[in-house]
Amino acid sequence: MCLIKITWFVLIHLSLLLGQTSINQQRSFIRNVHTGLAYFRVDHDQHRTSFTKEVSNNIVFEVNLKSRRNNYEEVLMLGFSCVGKAMERELSKTHNEHNPPVIPSVLVVNCEIPLGRSGTVLSVSVNSALVIQFINGDMFAEQFWAEIKQSFEYSSDMGVTLSRPKILSADVDFENLVSARVAMENKNNPRVSKIIGMANKASYVPGLQKRLESMLMKYMKSNHTELMTQVMGRTPPDEQMLRIGKLVFFHVGTPMDQIIDVHSNDSLRYVWGGRIYPIPLDEYYNEYYRVNDVPRPRRSRM
Repeated sequence: MCLIKITWFVLIHLSLLLGQTSINQQRSFIRNVHTGLAYFRVDHDQHRTSFTKEVSNNIVFEVNLKSRRNNYEEVLMLGFSCVGKAMERELSKTHNEHNPPVIPSVLVVNCEIPLGRSGTVLSVSVNSALVIQFINGDMFAEQFWAEIKQSFEYSSDMGVTLSRPKILSADVDFENLVSARVAMENKNNPRVSKIIGMANKASYVPGLQKRLESMLMKYMKSNHTELMTQVMGRTPPDEQMLRIGKLVFFHVGTPMDQIIDVHSNDSLRYVWGGRIYPIPLDEYYNEYYRVNDVPRPRRSRM
């Protein structure tokens, strides 16, 4: 009986300690973001910066900024950059299952703009993986801006489009893990070279973005529908296929070592979060390489 009491005491004490560690890490992350915003003199509401966990398992980081009438684009880009730098700093630290990195799945930046009688609030939501790509220099500013523009929601006395962002309902960590694995397996696939070449120009040629998305959808459906259905247990909708396809594309355009690092980090965070690495991913590629008799890509750094 005494042993049981001691065991329960240790477990409760450990859970409280781990919970406090997580809270301290979140506070440190928030301080780093606020420091960056202050450095760039971006007006922000410190009291409303927060971490929340969605039903979809997404960890959402939300920050609230203020801009002048004509510089909200600059404020938004600086906001995402400051959060991205905080994530980059967090990923550079040593972590384990008892001390996982504090990396949000989704970033939400709200920007108050002095437009209309009561002002306007512009809300932008984005997958944190895209922010890291932007911070690392793997995505041009024009490409990143094109991505975040698709999630613009606003609220003002001039009209309202503010609704729950669809990305909050998606299992973003799962999609990130899958996309990095697909990119790792397809890094040296010549069939994706045409899409990569198109995407490199997409930010500069008007109208090319939609064409790129169409090509990505065609590629994902013709090459990865079976995989996605096997991994997810259902045929994913076009919107989800496009999200994953874009991530695959951005990953494939980076060096193999970087893709391996991203997949390793995504996998560890996924497992440390209490979930199981999707076995169908391994099963699918094991069967693929067995049937097609093609060399496997390396799975670790040289």
